[in-house]
Amino acid sequence: MVLKNQDDLFNVCAAALFSKKIEIKKLDFFKIVKEAKLQAVLPLVENKIFVHYKDAHEEAMKIVSKNIQVFCAHEEVHRLLTNNKVPYVVLKGVASASYYKEPVLRTMGDVDLFVAADDFDKCDKLLCSIGYIKEKDAELRTNHVAFRKRVGNNNIVCELHHKINGVPDNDANVINKYLENIFDKAYLYSSQNSACIVPSTFHHGIILLLHTASHLTSEGIGLRHLCDWAVFVNSLSNDEFVKVFEKPLKEMGLWRFARLITLCCARYLGCDCKDWAGEADDELLEAIIADVLDGGNFGFKDNDRCHQIKYIKHRNDKTVDGKKSLFQALFTINSKAKHKCKFVRKHKWLLPIGWVVVVFNYIWLVLSGKRKLDSFSTIDRANARKKIYSEFHLYKPE
Repeated sequence: MVLKNQDDLFNVCAAALFSKKIEIKKLDFFKIVKEAKLQAVLPLVENKIFVHYKDAHEEAMKIVSKNIQVFCAHEEVHRLLTNNKVPYVVLKGVASASYYKEPVLRTMGDVDLFVAADDFDKCDKLLCSIGYIKEKDAELRTNHVAFRKRVGNNNIVCELHHKINGVPDNDANVINKYLENIFDKAYLYSSQNSACIVPSTFHHGIILLLHTASHLTSEGIGLRHLCDWAVFVNSLSNDEFVKVFEKPLKEMGLWRFARLITLCCARYLGCDCKDWAGEADDELLEAIIADVLDGGNFGFKDNDRCHQIKYIKHRNDKTVDGKKSLFQALFTINSKAKHKCKFVRKHKWLLPIGWVVVVFNYIWLVLSGKRKLDSFSTIDRANARKKIYSEFHLYKPE
């Protein structure tokens, strides 16, 4: 259920994003700001109400200050890579902020870049040459490598990706077909605080949907993700969106997801209603937005959500199907065994040993206090979330 302060937060976001009118005097500023922090939209909110709630101004300005540093980091890395003839595109970040009326009010995270796998070693050396340090667990990650650099009071993280987050293994060929010319279609975006290479409108839309679907069905997303989609989809007319996106999204199995997310943005964040989005059951839209609010930005409001993932979806193909929680957990153990143990990938008949490795690793984490034992509540909440996500029909072509 959406609470009044959360509904008020929607209205303030709508005012910031699309100049919707609001009754400022009737708002509970303390509760709105508290929720805005958890949803990673404080600068947007504070920019509309700071004259009425000045206590939030300093904190919001710290976020804006870091936003500017991240913008500048994008430009620094842009100059580094282009001067050394390394093709790249920005994933989200400045690309998403460019659709906002005031880009610096979009809360920034890392500098996420998509580069060819063959350029990783070269990028590694280049980033280290300007003060970035590769994170210790970088070699354990399969899709990206993270680097960290201290700038003033903030840590700036730059992640190099050779695979777009959210692309399922089973449907990689279908989606990658539409992403294969991403470098050719990219263009230079320049603003007061940054200059970098961003994806085309089409590719940016696909990246946003993949990223949102991946995190929503995992630890969760905050309103920031919905705001990103709201300003993006609002930048295109109904006919433009249909012409560019309908056929590809139907082939990828993301058309229904795009429609539902757009309906949520229209209802709760004030973007234009789109004919192509159609209509949806009110109860489903309320369940989706309530789930977004419950998780907060990347699950910041609820640490238990990351433990629910194993009961919700498949690790590699990202799908959410009708499996019961127990069978889904077993499927996840199977998938983790293949992921963690190289010998299992080479010799499938050794899979049972992989199961033992995964189970004992889980037991060790519990006994060492590094994580809690999953409770019935964890499973019940996972089932409730899975019921919602199954409505997206993710990666099921139409």
